[in-house]
Amino acid sequence: MDKRRNETVERFISRIREEIYNLTQVDDYLEALRNDLYEYQENNPECTEEDLESEFGTPEEIAKDFLEGNSAIQPKQIAKGKKTRNIIIAVLILALVAVGGYLIDLHGQQQSMATDVIVIE
Repeated sequence: MDKRRNETVERFISRIREEIYNLTQVDDYLEALRNDLYEYQENNPECTEEDLESEFGTPEEIAKDFLEGNSAIQPKQIAKGKKTRNIIIAVLILALVAVGGYLIDLHGQQQSMATDVIVIE
């Protein structure tokens, strides 16, 4: 397989990945699609990206079909999940800082109690 042919398929896959927002869950799908594209390319050695688009659809169409068929990984749902995760992390950090401040204050009070008890005659 010559290098130009590999670049054609890989550029096409990259365009599809961009349309699917680089979601990590698409790796298996893109690998299967890559195999189909290479198989098509072996049967049509002089194919271009335009040929791939006419045979398989544009990257936008492929991405749209994939995202519609996989509602579990919709970008809006992923963004909402990330926002929720970030809020939870922020609350936990604030709680950790508050507990740390309380422990420092408590330690300071215990130190002052210990020094107040010592009386030298």
